[in-house]
Amino acid sequence: MIPNITRGGSVAGVIAYLAGPGNENEHEHPELLMASPGVVAESAFRVVPIESKRNQKWLTNAIDAPRIAWGRNVRQRDKTTGEMNDAHVWHCSLTLAPGEQLTPAQWQQAGRQFVKAMKYDACEWAMVRHGKTGRDQLEHVHLVVNLVQTESGKPASVHNDYSRAQAACAKLSRQLGLTELQGQQRHLPERERRPTAPRRLRQGVRHEIVQRFERAEHAAAAAGRQMTVEDLAAVGVAQRITRRGSTLALAERRDVAVPLSDINARIDEDNAAIKHEQDLAAVEQTRQQQAPAPSPQELSNAQLDELLASHPEMAEEIEGYRALQEAQRLTRISTPTTIEDARAAGNAEDSPEHPRTGGYQPPDRDSGIGR
Repeated sequence: MIPNITRGGSVAGVIAYLAGPGNENEHEHPELLMASPGVVAESAFRVVPIESKRNQKWLTNAIDAPRIAWGRNVRQRDKTTGEMNDAHVWHCSLTLAPGEQLTPAQWQQAGRQFVKAMKYDACEWAMVRHGKTGRDQLEHVHLVVNLVQTESGKPASVHNDYSRAQAACAKLSRQLGLTELQGQQRHLPERERRPTAPRRLRQGVRHEIVQRFERAEHAAAAAGRQMTVEDLAAVGVAQRITRRGSTLALAERRDVAVPLSDINARIDEDNAAIKHEQDLAAVEQTRQQQAPAPSPQELSNAQLDELLASHPEMAEEIEGYRALQEAQRLTRISTPTTIEDARAAGNAEDSPEHPRTGGYQPPDRDSGIGR
């Protein structure tokens, strides 16, 4: 048994879909198999066909009554547009493995336990069965839940609802002796899974989608409006909304889909990198503008020649700079710059050619002074 969950804002729309022929005329003899006590009293419950408009209207009003009575909606943010939409209808299908089936009584027991495990037993809900339908001829039922709780008017939690539904289905499968199914194993055994695209191919497709996505975004911005699905289609990008969010694919390569969140993250990274480079360039430009220009005294002879060629009126001043630079050069040569140079200079002063001048000198013993 495996679950498949969707959200919506219209009980009437879901009931009309379940009571109708379906997308591929796969719905046959839809019937109300089980419901909450607020919809149908359990003591008076019986299997009710819902093909008639009258029964559909009655079932819709019974399920939607708490929301209308409390005047409260449960909203969900659309991952594509970012808008908050009404999503108080929780719709989940429970599908069995090929060749398996349950009696109406077993389905009723499974429905009650599943709703209790999901903690939606304080809400109004109904379970509809079609029998073995669809291209795979798999038996399944549909659960429709109004998330506005009957007694309190508070919204029921949908946090981590898919993982909770998987755990509840696994437990029911063990209790009823059914096969525990995971994700894509719901199809017939002979139907093979589609192989995963190579990593390099996925990266190339993602790069191309990012480029086309940005073109569509810029075109919409130039027109002064938000980007739409039609803008994406115009650049060859197909969008698909799934239970876990939106995915994008190239129109010519639909077998490789990329989550919309990955595309947005990639664009944000590219924009951050571009901004970082622009900030570095701005800092470097500011540093160059604020750096002081070298004074003429720091210029080389070649630079002074260029300055003289472009400003002949500064000839006298430039010659003064040359003379000053020459004097500074000679001063650096004559001034000792190391301890060894200073010692060498001191030894030279103590030599006979350079007698030390000033200070104390010992008396000459041959002069007779002091005798």
